[in-house]
Amino acid sequence: MPAAFLQTSASSLDKASALDGFSQLVMLKIERRRFPMKQEKEPIYSGIATYLRTPYIHLNEAQDYDVAILGIPVDYGTTVRSGQRFAPRAIREYSFYNYAEDEMLFDLSTDEPLTAARLLIGDLGDIAVWPANPEKTNEAIIQTVCQVRTTTFPFIFGGDHSITYATFLGCKQALDRQGQMPLGLLHFDAHLDVDEDFLTMPRVHHGNVFGQLIREGHLQGEHVVSIGIRGLDYLRCARFAKNAGIKQYTAEEVRKHTLETIMNEAIALLKNTCRAVYVTFDIDCIDPSQAPGTGTPVFGGLLLQEVLPALRLLSQLPVVAFDLVELSPSLDTTGITTVAASEILWQFLAFGLAI
Repeated sequence: MPAAFLQTSASSLDKASALDGFSQLVMLKIERRRFPMKQEKEPIYSGIATYLRTPYIHLNEAQDYDVAILGIPVDYGTTVRSGQRFAPRAIREYSFYNYAEDEMLFDLSTDEPLTAARLLIGDLGDIAVWPANPEKTNEAIIQTVCQVRTTTFPFIFGGDHSITYATFLGCKQALDRQGQMPLGLLHFDAHLDVDEDFLTMPRVHHGNVFGQLIREGHLQGEHVVSIGIRGLDYLRCARFAKNAGIKQYTAEEVRKHTLETIMNEAIALLKNTCRAVYVTFDIDCIDPSQAPGTGTPVFGGLLLQEVLPALRLLSQLPVVAFDLVELSPSLDTTGITTVAASEILWQFLAFGLAI
C-alpha cells in the first residue's frame, strides 16, 4: 500500500477519533474520496474499472474535464436479442488494454509516431436507470446529459439505441441555451431506426428512435446523415426516411466510392446545414464477421480497417457528443465485438475529437 495512502488514512483517523461512529464514517469517506487513483505502474487487470483508468468523478466535477464518460446500461428498447445493458462495464474493462499513460505511441501501419489529443478525461460512472420505467429513465438521461454538455463533452456508452433519443434531447437543451442550434446527427448504422411505435415495446425503442425525434419536431430529417445502411426494411420506414429528407449512404455505396469519399460528402453537408453535430455509432454498422456481438446483425457491413481511419475526419466537424450503442457482451462469445467497439472509441477520442 502506498505510503501516501497510509498517511492520509492515519490523518483521517486522528481527525475522526473524537466523533461518533456515523461522523467517523463520513469523515473517512471524504478523505478517501480526495485521494487520487494510483498512477504508478500496476497490472492491467487490477484497479478500479473506469474508462482508460481515468478518475471516477461526480457530476459537479465534470466542468474540470475535457471529456466526461457516461454509461447508460439499458436494453429495454431491444426488439429481439438483449444484453446491451452489460456493455458499459465491458468497454471499461477492456479499455485497460489501451491505457498508455504519457508514453508516445507509434503507428506501425504508417511508420510514424502519433500525436493524439491531450485530453483530461473523467468517468462519471453509469446513470441511474429504471428498467421497468423507460420514461423516467429518459427524463434522468436528458437532465444529466444536458448538465454534462453545458460544461464539457459527453462521451456515452450504451445500452441499446433507444438511449440516443434522450441523450440527443439532453444535448439539444444545452445547446439551445448556448445558441448553438441547429443540431445535426451523423448516424452510423445498418438500420434507419425510423419505425413507428410497437404496442409491445416502450414508446421509444431502438427501431424508432430517430423517427420519434423527427415526428416530435426535435430533429429535422435534412439534418441527418446515415452511413452503412443495408439489408431489408419495411416499406413504411424507407418512405419515411425519404420523405423526411434523411441523407442515406448504403454500405454498397461505401464499397463503391470508399468511406473516405462518403465521409467528406457527409461532413460538407452537415457543416453547411448545422452548427453542431451529434455522432451516434451503432456497432451493427460493422460487418458481423468483425462485430457479431449485437442484437440485430446484418451481413455486408463496413469493416474496421476503413472505419477507424475515417473517424479521424470527424475532427473537421463541430461534434458536441458521441455515443456507441448496441454492443451486447452476452452475445459476444469471443469478445471480438468489445474489441471493435473499444477501438472505435479510442480512435475517435485520440484523433476525431477537436476540442
